[in-house]
Amino acid sequence: MNYFLPFQEKVSINNQPYNILERLVEALDNSYKLFMNAAEKATNRKVQIMVFDLAAESYEYYKELVSQIQNFDFNFYHDIQNVDIGWNIVKMYNDYIGDNTEEILEECLETGNLIIRKFTDLLNNPVINVTHKKLLQQQLNSFLYAFVKLKNAF
Repeated sequence: MNYFLPFQEKVSINNQPYNILERLVEALDNSYKLFMNAAEKATNRKVQIMVFDLAAESYEYYKELVSQIQNFDFNFYHDIQNVDIGWNIVKMYNDYIGDNTEEILEECLETGNLIIRKFTDLLNNPVINVTHKKLLQQQLNSFLYAFVKLKNAF
């Protein structure tokens, strides 16, 4: 007797949500690099530490999303390393060069606005499933809070 189980059909995984999430992964990777660069240029120690925090947060979200995508798309590869956010590279002599706080904050807020737009675009995309939307919403809320802290600090 031949029994046919409907679940024996070839199952195809819809990779579309993961292809869309890859754009955010790239944006988070770029934002991490931009925040690190901005932190290294900052002459105000308080600003520098806050921007290093943003870089660390960006990198954590980057790693989280890469991990989520790799669970379903085995061809997706990003080299995730344990990055030591260089808290100790604060150069004390920067305080004597002049204060570039406004320039650094503007640069960070511009990068932040791009990231926030990417998050909101994904949250409004019907292809993204509820589980990923929940993760994205948590990450977005955390980013928004970090930027509010940054804006209010100065």
